[in-house]
Amino acid sequence: MEKNDPIEAVLKTVAYLRTPDGCPWDRAQTHVSLQPCMMEECAEALQAIDAGDESAMAEELGDVLLQVLLHAQIASERGSFNFSSIAEQLNQKLIRRHPHVFGEASAEHAADALARWQAVKLEEKKAKGIALDSEEPLPPALPALAYASAAIRRLEKKGQVLPAIPEEFNGIDSEKALGGTLFQLVQLARSKGWEAERALRLYARSVL
Repeated sequence: MEKNDPIEAVLKTVAYLRTPDGCPWDRAQTHVSLQPCMMEECAEALQAIDAGDESAMAEELGDVLLQVLLHAQIASERGSFNFSSIAEQLNQKLIRRHPHVFGEASAEHAADALARWQAVKLEEKKAKGIALDSEEPLPPALPALAYASAAIRRLEKKGQVLPAIPEEFNGIDSEKALGGTLFQLVQLARSKGWEAERALRLYARSVL
């Protein structure tokens, strides 16, 4: 990296924050203590994307990057991994899983590219001795709606029959209308003393 490279500069800043002369809060952090921060910063980045605010997006993505840098710095202090090894591993994965770009394979459409990615991923699992029919569990910390969407994609991929959509929902013809229905279901949950987030997560887990 060049001397004035902003990546090198921010790496040095984060490292300094973790020194005895740095920040008490940053020094106190661990991989576990930073988990809520990672979730919050990702949520704020998604909010900026939804708002179409590119200035806010750049700032919030920087906050997400900070979480990666902090985890890398904490690990490097133990002699485990660092930001360079994270970047190197990612770069190798991107090249390996894009044989249609960096190799001899071809992919004309996005679906073809995704199939290539999945095929390479299966080969990687095979090389590690992982059963090819095994699936990584969905991250339990995913918000319930994201968890349910991922569960549905998995069921569709397996060709499993999904629960039937009630007829009264067929009249929903816009995202706003769908949002209104979801809002009403949250209201229903509150009136029953239930937690809608928990209810959806439990159901999504039950159908996998």
